[in-house]
Amino acid sequence: PYNVNIEHRLGPPTAPQTASVHDKEAELFYMMDGTATLVTGGKKVGGQQTGDNWRGPSVEGGTAQKMSKGDFMLVPAGVPHWFTNIQGTITEFSLHLPVK
Repeated sequence: PYNVNIEHRLGPPTAPQTASVHDKEAELFYMMDGTATLVTGGKKVGGQQTGDNWRGPSVEGGTAQKMSKGDFMLVPAGVPHWFTNIQGTITEFSLHLPVK
């Protein structure tokens, strides 16, 4: 029931990031390389639903926390999250954890 990804993200203007909300999964991020800000909480702005997931262009409000190589953060199910301020590129490990 677990989904594991290694994601390579490019910073703007090359690849603007979208905000996400996963209704039935928590998501654990581990920063393998690079530096970015992960905004969690607040409200997802606009977007659309795909199954149990939502995507939107940004998050309004929330808490911004800098993530660098070796850092990890758990985002609970139902909490908007969004990578911003990507310094060049990042590579992060993402583990989706279903909630019961």
